[in-house]
This record gives sequence, C-alpha cells and structure tokens, in this order.
Amino acid sequence: MTFLIKKLDRSMIEDEIESLIDLLRDAVDNGASVGFLSPLEDKEAELFWQETSAIVLQENRLLLAAYDHGKIVGCAQLDLIKKPS
Repeated sequence: MTFLIKKLDRSMIEDEIESLIDLLRDAVDNGASVGFLSPLEDKEAELFWQETSAIVLQENRLLLAAYDHGKIVGCAQLDLIKKPS
C-alpha cells in the first residue's frame, strides 16, 4: 500500500477540516491517547484544528497528512524549535 504524504498549509487545513475532525474523532473513539476523551464533540475537534492551523501559519509546526485514494487516513505534527541566531 502506498500513501501520498502532503504538508498541509493553512488553506489546505481549512479545506480538509471535516476530514481532520473525523480522523481525530476516530482516533479518540478507538482509545488513542491524544489528549481528548471520548466522545469528542465536533466543536472541540474543530477548535483543535483551528488552533493547529494558526500555529502552522506562524511556521512553528508542520502538519503532514497521509492520503489514500484522495482521502486523509492519518496525520502527524512536528513542532519546530526556533533558536535565536
């Protein structure tokens, strides 16, 4: 199985918000330890992705999404450390 990995920017996050909410809800409902309790409310999940989007916009985090046949099937976040120059 081959996945397409994309780095999501703010506009892509906004376009994929429903898929990201579904992905987060699925993870939480199936016991993933990601800081939320089941059942995860849509509003709480949406707020999480809006906050993530703002951090991505500030270039302090990368959001990578795995796609299978055009659908998001997983994601990972990488916080970036910016040291003074």
